[in-house]
Amino acid sequence: MRALLIAGGNIDIMWAGEFVKMHKYDRIIAVDGGLSAANLLGLCPDMIVGDFDTVSEELLSIYTGIGDDKCEIVRLNPEKDDTDTQCAMNRILDAGAKEIHILGGTGSRIDHTMSNIYMLKMAYERGAHAVMYDKINKISVIAEKTVLYRDEAYGKYISFMQLEGPVRDVTLEGFKYNVEHFEFDTSREYRMAVSNEFAGEKAVVDMAEGMFIVMEISGD
Repeated sequence: MRALLIAGGNIDIMWAGEFVKMHKYDRIIAVDGGLSAANLLGLCPDMIVGDFDTVSEELLSIYTGIGDDKCEIVRLNPEKDDTDTQCAMNRILDAGAKEIHILGGTGSRIDHTMSNIYMLKMAYERGAHAVMYDKINKISVIAEKTVLYRDEAYGKYISFMQLEGPVRDVTLEGFKYNVEHFEFDTSREYRMAVSNEFAGEKAVVDMAEGMFIVMEISGD
């Protein structure tokens, strides 16, 4: 199952409109303020999740009137352990999603952005591939040997940063800046693979232990 999760972060509507035209989704989930973006994009979510502190009751009532068989409303308690987006992610993972695209996962709230990056790890550990997109960035996580292709890249630059602990015995091949059997470990030295580029048509990331945040950047 491929799902689209629309969170309440910053979304360039013109860009997002083109993005959703390029993909087909089995389920669409709007998270709180993300319902406004879904509405502007002309999308009818299968599920709306949130404590609804950033979406108007007037807008919510439009979708409430559609009927529970078409649009499920999940109203959360404002005082909870998980963010609205994490609650939505858990529900779509429970429903069996294996590929999840997230719009509105980045924005001015850095705490929410970081929380959503860790949410990508949670999805990975549950056997799903979740990716956050905005107009400039594509963010995912990897924890095993991965082949990347230039013609599938989101932009010119690609960066790798360790998530949580060190990433050990890393080999980067086919990039402008390569390493062999390198350890990315901020407890020893602050070395991070920022603003790398493809040298050819494909590149390989290999590692023995740990997890990378992979950031593909289309801007300068």
